[in-house]
Amino acid sequence: MADRNTDMDEVVRDNVGEDYFLHLLRDARDIFMEQPVFIDLDEIEKENNTGGKTEGGTWDRERGERCFVIGDIHGDLNALRKALSTVDALEKRGRRGFVVFLGDVVDRGPHQVECLVEVLQRAISQPGRVFFLRGNHETRDVNSYYGFLSQLKHRFGHGNGTLLWEEANKTFECLPVAAKYCGYFLVHGGITPEIPDLDTLRRFPKEAAREPDEKLLGLLWNDPGPAPHNKNKNTHSAYETRLYETLFSFNTYRGCYRFYSPEAVEIFCRKNSLHGIIRAHQCVNGASWTGRVLTVFSVPNYCGNRYGGVAFLKKRREKRTGTDSTERSMDGTDGGRTDGGSSVNAGEYGGWGVEVSTLFFE
Repeated sequence: MADRNTDMDEVVRDNVGEDYFLHLLRDARDIFMEQPVFIDLDEIEKENNTGGKTEGGTWDRERGERCFVIGDIHGDLNALRKALSTVDALEKRGRRGFVVFLGDVVDRGPHQVECLVEVLQRAISQPGRVFFLRGNHETRDVNSYYGFLSQLKHRFGHGNGTLLWEEANKTFECLPVAAKYCGYFLVHGGITPEIPDLDTLRRFPKEAAREPDEKLLGLLWNDPGPAPHNKNKNTHSAYETRLYETLFSFNTYRGCYRFYSPEAVEIFCRKNSLHGIIRAHQCVNGASWTGRVLTVFSVPNYCGNRYGGVAFLKKRREKRTGTDSTERSMDGTDGGRTDGGSSVNAGEYGGWGVEVSTLFFE
């Protein structure tokens, strides 16, 4: 596979130097420390539109704004470059917008350092446009076990590798955990009963998020799961609050944390005026819808899947009523579901038509 376009901000070197990596981690940390736990991209977009510009370029208000969402990378440099080349190709066609990484950049793959460097470089060079959300592998307990620590020790020696691992996790501790754009909640894992609304997340102290408790860890770990036995459709607000807490069950797939049911998703979306949730965390064939939940996984040929994928949110002045808009992936195949059809969820948000597409690559 050829490397991605060379007009990026900086070309990543396959052999990253220790000093360069350390400075990059600290520079990125300074930026992440200034970001809240929850990123409201709609508010940032309003500020950008006031002046018509954002970091790294001009907003195209006639075409409507956009957001590209990249799922798990897990140290696969080819997958990351393919995902970014997909984004870059669309931007060259005038489709500039936000870029959101949903976390799990490190662990498991052979080029974890290079992948992290690429993501951090983009976040540093375009801080108002590129955002890196925390995944469950951007936590010490996980990345000390699943390969990041051992890869750093192998690359830089036991002492220096351990020091860089500490520095990397200090940077991860400053990452935001969730975002919102155009009526969609963006997060690594999903929703949790301890955080029933976005206002709770907005008020969450940044310092408390450094070593997250069960409230925030659920956002990083939880998965969509089966519907509960309780089918009562009562929507009274007080009843809903009590019911919401019962719509989560033990996550038997992972042996920890929770499943959130379709009913929990419905209540969360209704309460927060959302269309749905876009998350990562599970290996799927590029991307997969489950009700209102879209799972995006950006590594192909991983645990049996064929495709990696990215999601593409766009909004237009005209209202969208159909659901048959198909994008093409960079290898010429139809984007969307693995059956070859489109994966588009049309809606309306603040007077705009909202469309979510998925693009696949091998």
